Formats: sequence, C-alpha cells, structure tokens
Amino acid sequence: MEAMKATNNRFETCVNFVLESEGGFVNDKYDAGGATKYGISSAAYPKLDIKNLTLEAAKEIYRKDYWDKCGCGELPPGIDLVVFDTAVNMGCSRAKGWLEQTENVNIYLSLRELKYGAIVDAKPSQKKFLKGWLNRIKKIKSFLNLK
Repeated sequence: MEAMKATNNRFETCVNFVLESEGGFVNDKYDAGGATKYGISSAAYPKLDIKNLTLEAAKEIYRKDYWDKCGCGELPPGIDLVVFDTAVNMGCSRAKGWLEQTENVNIYLSLRELKYGAIVDAKPSQKKFLKGWLNRIKKIKSFLNLK
C-alpha cells in the first residue's frame, strides 16, 4: 500500500511540474500537434474535444498514456520526471528509447537537447519553439538541483 501511495505522490509531483510548462488552449499553425490544451494535442487525440478538455481528464490521459506506458512509477525519483516530461513533449517511444540508452539524467537531457537542434535543422519553422524547449530542460535541471 505504501508503494502505491509513493507512486501516486510521484505522479502528482511530476504531472504538476509538466502542467507548469503546458498551458491552456493553443492552436498555433506552426505546432505539428495542432490544437493543444494542457499539452494534450489534437494530433495525438483526434477524437477528443481538445478545446473543452478538463484538467482532470488531461491528468487521466497523462497517467494512462504517458506515466504508466513509460513505466515511470517504477523509476527512481528524478529520472521518472525526466522520462515523463520527455514522453509528454516528444512521445513515449523516444522517451523509452533514451531510457534504454541511459538512466543518467544529465546524459538523457543532453540527448533531448541534441534532438531539439536536429528538429530545428530539419524544419526551420520549429525554431520559434526552441527557446521554450531549452528553458524546459533548464527548469528540469533546476527542479532536480542539477548543473
């Protein structure tokens, strides 16, 4: 029972951290995700009414489709946040793939930073998002007291 409580507390900590970076409803023509609310995109959930998505429903999606799917509840504190935030920002397959390469948070975040550069190189219209993406990494490092 204590393990379940600890997992729930970690999920709440991590989802609240992620939600600080994911705002309300946005429909930016340059965002490949399309209409987005709380970080939940119409591209990923085409049958979902994104505009009217509730915070509670977003958290349920995050738990089932990101946290649980990536096994974050089984990961140590710190790497659970990094993997979860990466899954939300870049997809579960990429988040899990990098986890297979390393559980070192700094190396993991370096892989993520390199991918952001590659995204911008491949599609210059995405440059407008780069500063926010890099700030998200800085925020994670600060939250986890990393250098």
